[in-house]
Amino acid sequence: MRVAVTGKRGCLAVLGTALLLVALLAIAGLVAWRHYL
Repeated sequence: MRVAVTGKRGCLAVLGTALLLVALLAIAGLVAWRHYL
């Protein structure tokens, strides 16, 4: 049970960090896009 819980938390943490990175990249891309236009 403990292993499953830690595995789920690890997956959630990885997904959260991935989403955060994607959001940061999207925001940076939008800012750069508006700057160049």
